[in-house]
Amino acid sequence: MFSFMNPGKSKPAKKGLKIIIVGCGKVGTTLVEQLSKEGHDIIIIDKNAKKVQEIANIYDIMGIVGNGASYSVQMDAGIEDTDLIISVTESDELNLLCCTVAKQVGDCAAIARVRTPDYSKEAGYLREKLGLAMIINPELEAAREAARILFLPSALEVNSFAHGQAELIKFAIPAGNILDGLQIAGLDSVKLFLLLLPAKLQENSFLILDLRQSR
Repeated sequence: MFSFMNPGKSKPAKKGLKIIIVGCGKVGTTLVEQLSKEGHDIIIIDKNAKKVQEIANIYDIMGIVGNGASYSVQMDAGIEDTDLIISVTESDELNLLCCTVAKQVGDCAAIARVRTPDYSKEAGYLREKLGLAMIINPELEAAREAARILFLPSALEVNSFAHGQAELIKFAIPAGNILDGLQIAGLDSVKLFLLLLPAKLQENSFLILDLRQSR
């Protein structure tokens, strides 16, 4: 086990969170890029020395080569005063083990990447029993997003809120349509209007938006 740090004068202490990211794949690299932009203090852990050195040099962060589930490696990364650990390696079991060790050693929030369907179905149980803040499955989320878009092919944009309980859908209104130029506040003046979306949901049925109760 050894570490990399970009040479040069020491950096000033960051005001953000101290975050350990285990795994230098596409997901891990994307997290490093985004979180470093937000001013957080990032430390990466991976068995691949070349990847660790490359990412550490690009984003001017500390990198440790080793097994992220190892107690000694996590101690070298400073797990005891870490705010958050995110494990996104290719192995679900390793991710869960990394977070479990971190929760036992430090007082930090833990997020694990879990892709196996069997584990994903038990996400709630695993979060509760292992004390995880979150279990993420990027591939599943991407599939759900594609399904939402295909569900309403005429929509320009579909945004999900409240963990999927509500969705904001953006449509293009054709010129001359009854809604063309109408402000949201003006919907109260529409006493009875049924908007039929050009998206067939299932055989012989359509999605209808009733605006009679709009406020």
